[in-house]
Amino acid sequence: MVARIHNLTVGHPFFIHFIMRELVSLRRGGRITPRYLKDVYGSIEKVIEREKFDVDFSIASDKEKKILLAMAKLPAQFSPSDIKIKNARTQLRFLLKKNLIIKYERGEYSRYHPLFKEYLKGLI
Repeated sequence: MVARIHNLTVGHPFFIHFIMRELVSLRRGGRITPRYLKDVYGSIEKVIEREKFDVDFSIASDKEKKILLAMAKLPAQFSPSDIKIKNARTQLRFLLKKNLIIKYERGEYSRYHPLFKEYLKGLI
């Protein structure tokens, strides 16, 4: 089960804590088993979306939101030329400042977390 949570969160401490907090909160006694995680993960996803990703998405401007949604269709790492929106390259600066994307090297970006990508795909 620990490996499953680590895979879901890519080892990110915030998301590990978030999922574990929700598991304990939902369980209210008894053992937390892999089966239980599987049963309640959909509920946990909704809480993450509401408490984290909705807030993160709301800080983006309308243009930035269009770019984020376009990024949801791209591979984990992408280049600005993969985004087919006018002036997308300029908007990436603002998304970086808002911590909604990560820059690896010149011309290589990704969303700040794979779970955020899944959230964005759900908005399309």
